Amino acid sequence: MQRVTCRDGYECGTYYKKGNALCNSHFIKKSVLDDIVRNEIQKQGKKALKEVDKDEILKLADHKREVERKCSEADKEIEGLEKQLAGIQKYKKKNQEYSLRIWKKSFKLQFRKMK
Repeated sequence: MQRVTCRDGYECGTYYKKGNALCNSHFIKKSVLDDIVRNEIQKQGKKALKEVDKDEILKLADHKREVERKCSEADKEIEGLEKQLAGIQKYKKKNQEYSLRIWKKSFKLQFRKMK
């Protein structure tokens, strides 16, 4: 296409140079072409944003999976620690009961010695 200044638009170069023997007149107004180009740029911009959005969504999905994996690991560790704590509490209770029995026996022995 070649710019034709007299009509405020663009005309087919072949028609302009060689006339209607080889080509029919192809003409497009500058304002129409500007609108077409502007619309295409907007479409391409939206596509580019969609691609960026897709990449961002994929990154966020990967991050979410990683966070979920770490949460799962933390939950397992918490379960293990809770079991350890239960074992320690059980041991502590038995130890206290044993200490109390020993103290009672010791007290009885001392009391008998006093009689």
